[in-house]
Amino acid sequence: MDSPLIAIIDDEASVVRLNHSLLRRGGYQRFLFGTNGQDAVTLAKEGQPDLILMDVLMPGMNGIEALRALKKSTQTAHIPVIILSAYTHAPEKDDLVKLGAFAVLKKPYSFSALLDLIRRALVAHELARAS
Repeated sequence: MDSPLIAIIDDEASVVRLNHSLLRRGGYQRFLFGTNGQDAVTLAKEGQPDLILMDVLMPGMNGIEALRALKKSTQTAHIPVIILSAYTHAPEKDDLVKLGAFAVLKKPYSFSALLDLIRRALVAHELARAS
């Protein structure tokens, strides 16, 4: 089986590089990259990733707007989205999950917490595709 395709969406290049490096060390090999919510929507429709890791605060279309667009479209609603943000508190986390995020992880996060969420999201995605 191919390595899952993971989209990393963040406007900070250093965060994208760090996540890419961490995920490569975790055994993941296929990636798409974007810097804003519109990139997330476009990459999701065109590339059909198995998972999207996305920041909230980005220029142009932010992560919340992108999450809404992704979950509204039949082309992309099935793709799990993990929100990675420094600015989420408990109420915002609940709101993001209600909007369709698989999970919300507060920056800074541990590598093991990120990998655990990714594994869980990919299993859920695979189970949903099989049913």
